[in-house]
Amino acid sequence: MKRYLFGLDEKHPAASAKLLVQRGYDGVVLSGKNPDAFQAAKDAGLETWLCYGAFSLGEFDPAVYGAVDALDRSAPWFGSSCPNAAEVAEHNLQMALQAAEKCAPTGVIVDGARFASFASAEGHASFFGCFCPRCMEKMVAMGINAPEVKAGIADLMRYLKKEPHSSSIPRMRNALEAWQDFRGRCVKQYFDRFAVQARAAGLDAGAFVFAPSLWWMVGQRPDGMGSLDLVAPMLYRAYPHKEGPACLNHEWAAFRELLSHADRSAEDVASLIFDLPLMGGEDPMQGFSPEHVADEVRAARAMLPKKVRLAPIVQTEDDALEEVISGVMAAGADGCGEFQYAQKQF
Repeated sequence: MKRYLFGLDEKHPAASAKLLVQRGYDGVVLSGKNPDAFQAAKDAGLETWLCYGAFSLGEFDPAVYGAVDALDRSAPWFGSSCPNAAEVAEHNLQMALQAAEKCAPTGVIVDGARFASFASAEGHASFFGCFCPRCMEKMVAMGINAPEVKAGIADLMRYLKKEPHSSSIPRMRNALEAWQDFRGRCVKQYFDRFAVQARAAGLDAGAFVFAPSLWWMVGQRPDGMGSLDLVAPMLYRAYPHKEGPACLNHEWAAFRELLSHADRSAEDVASLIFDLPLMGGEDPMQGFSPEHVADEVRAARAMLPKKVRLAPIVQTEDDALEEVISGVMAAGADGCGEFQYAQKQF
């Protein structure tokens, strides 16, 4: 897909698919709920991909399968389970593959194959999951000192609220690094399993992922995406809605806010503990430039294996949309998508 859109007009899939072809689009990403929409898109000449949520809880009990933070509190995020809740992950993948049998898309794109981010609608604290028994046991199995990591992250949570804690900055940083490595290894395992099962069903395997500047924060590392056929970083530079997980402006604003209550400046905490520069200035919600979006694409292309197709998705509600897309393609992308049809002004 060189230029694609997420979604169609649900009430008029055939007419909207034809409109997209007329406007120069060659692909769509759809949920698996309506096989007729896939057929309408294919009849119009569009390539189709089916999208599903990796860890969406659905009917699963959040008290049993939900994420838990380092202080043993519930850490809900994005309507998702703990990423190591195998029953949820396998159920959702099998449901997607069953839907694909009816829809016959080119491939399947998984969304939300990650751990919680800063801009979770449920609050900043959701970032600090998961430390449920499943995750603690898995850390131990991976050779990680799970109690030490949990204690360090618990103290990091307290430190960021200027509450009493017993850890030094080096200890908190060491815990964070070990925890991020754990998250990255877990997400890689998920992507590898997903890719194997998708290809066994005759489908390409793709994923919507965070911007490269945020990959390590949610467990999405370039080494973990090498088994995929297509990677689509979500590069929404100035998403104008109240909630915006994965959006550059929302995530960097939430990160800055999270770090703004310690006994050091947010910039110092970002550098000393997270080993990151803060992006987006004093108010990231004002948005990032089209040039920054292109920089994210260049970073992704430099880090991902050459065999992986790079097809970022950007926000369609953007006064500089064509400039953004041109920059994305010039930076080395194989294609560019827009989120989403319901927000598109034709």
